[in-house]
Amino acid sequence: MKPITIRRTLLLWFAIFCVFGIVFAQIEDDYDDDDPFKSMRKCPGGYCVAIHLCRNNSIVTEGEGLIEDRTAADDYDEPIIVSTDKDDNSDVCEEFMLKCCPHGDQANRRVVPPVPEAKDQPDAPPPMTCGQGHPDGYIYRVNNTDSVAQYGEFPWSAALFRDDPMSDEPQYFCGGSLIDPQVVLTAAHCLRNFSDPHGLTVRLGEWDIVNANEPRKHKEFAVRKIIKHEEWHTRKYHNDLALLILDKPASLVPTINTVCLPEVDEDFNGRRCVAVGWGKDVKKDKYAEVLKKVELPVVAHGPCQRMLRQTLLGPIFQLHLSFLCAGGEAGVDMCKGDGGAPLMCDRGDGKYVQAGIVAWGVGCAQENVPGVYVKVAKFIDWIEDQLNLEGIEAAVRN
Repeated sequence: MKPITIRRTLLLWFAIFCVFGIVFAQIEDDYDDDDPFKSMRKCPGGYCVAIHLCRNNSIVTEGEGLIEDRTAADDYDEPIIVSTDKDDNSDVCEEFMLKCCPHGDQANRRVVPPVPEAKDQPDAPPPMTCGQGHPDGYIYRVNNTDSVAQYGEFPWSAALFRDDPMSDEPQYFCGGSLIDPQVVLTAAHCLRNFSDPHGLTVRLGEWDIVNANEPRKHKEFAVRKIIKHEEWHTRKYHNDLALLILDKPASLVPTINTVCLPEVDEDFNGRRCVAVGWGKDVKKDKYAEVLKKVELPVVAHGPCQRMLRQTLLGPIFQLHLSFLCAGGEAGVDMCKGDGGAPLMCDRGDGKYVQAGIVAWGVGCAQENVPGVYVKVAKFIDWIEDQLNLEGIEAAVRN
């Protein structure tokens, strides 16, 4: 072989070697850039991760205990016990639902459990229907539930946000409930300053309104149309309800579902029901961060009117027939910031039906002074008519 040919051959192989070296170096760099721990906050011996990502004293990196297979069964590990009491949170990460979890040499070696004997495939649970949630918690189970809803317990709860000109962050201002994958029911008074939906956002699947550390991220929706009741009275609050038509239907998942609506003129008097919201927690005298839950007795129209006449409303106050009352027990009530949120009653089969919408009150949590709610059962026909006009075939009558 001629010397010039040998040189050309050597140069060709050298060029090929350089090209492959660059490629492999780039691949290695890509793997380095893909290191998820680079952006995580370090803590002694590990990293700050969401509670559900720390199992057996080790960070979950391959989905163990969290992966949902494609069988029909809704199966997941036992809920993780958490506390919503911030005073109990002594973890160095100092943020609710974050935990310092060991990683690398600091983590305990995982003991591989023996392979269980093969079992028959469990029967698939029935599909979620309206009014069904997770009373024992979904993935998490809260251990101080006197005034806090479990995660996923009321998956139809909606949080309304508006643009804040003084901040880049939207501002929470009212509650609502999902009655159809594309429709939220709320109070008309919440929307008094909205002539159109611009600047209005609905958040579904929410629980902790301050942090985003829940295992399933909440979903945000723009509003296509606001429909206020045409006979809503802006000062007397009669017929205080409105519908929000979302820009697209929500996908129903364990943390997002619809609530059942009552039969026309269905009676809830004497029942003990539940209201939820992110308004002021009267026990703590501050606005709730985690979805609060309040159990209240439904009070009949006549007794409620008599109790309200003992307040500043005076002895001639007339309680409009579009209202329903609940509460009147000292220290227990919905309050400021809860407007539009649902009052729900269990029909006895674990399915909740919405009896009321938080409307107004005289103070909060005073004995013998019930809160006042929109009587949803009086507006079933109106709701159905409005949705029909929008071309939404909602299952209003459950």
